[in-house]
Amino acid sequence: MTRRAIVLATTLAVGGCASGPFVGPVPAGSPAAVGRGRYHYRLTLVDAEGNIEPKTPFALSLPHRVLPFVAEQKNVWRGITDARGRTPVFALPFRLRERDVFLRGRIGDGPNGEQFWIGSDAKHPAVDQPYRLVVCTTPPTQYIGHTDARGYTVYAASVTPVRLHLYEADEDLVARAKAGLSAADRVDFARKNAKTCKEDGTDGD
Repeated sequence: MTRRAIVLATTLAVGGCASGPFVGPVPAGSPAAVGRGRYHYRLTLVDAEGNIEPKTPFALSLPHRVLPFVAEQKNVWRGITDARGRTPVFALPFRLRERDVFLRGRIGDGPNGEQFWIGSDAKHPAVDQPYRLVVCTTPPTQYIGHTDARGYTVYAASVTPVRLHLYEADEDLVARAKAGLSAADRVDFARKNAKTCKEDGTDGD
């Protein structure tokens, strides 16, 4: 996973921009919006170099507001970007600034989920930090990649609450995961992850 940022598109003028440009407006004839409201937004998931993330599962939330079209307690909207790395169009009754939006990659699905933040303190996130994330579903799953531009891992979603385990990784492991882990690596990690989840009592048995 490369570092991710967001590009926000809106049908109305929006002031303020924390980490990337606003683009838009959302063109007429765009797909029907999710939600209701006069302010329409479409987000694009891109990496730190500006490359779009097409067909990528994502999680969207607003740290300081409530998404009115999400009834689940976590208040996280889950979807997959299109071939151009874009989310659906979201309709809201209030304006958004880019820094109000928490958009990140996602693994798994379901109403439960969490992500980790890595950093020395609130002002110093560990950007582009290699990591390995183990999710104690049945069977356990894992994700190997980098933290994003804010120091966050991917959002790990699940049907039921599960334990997450975060481990430091290195660039070699990330490169191997991106290319496709060998059969020996997959067997080794499956064994290690099963043992980890069994030891904390979250292997689903």
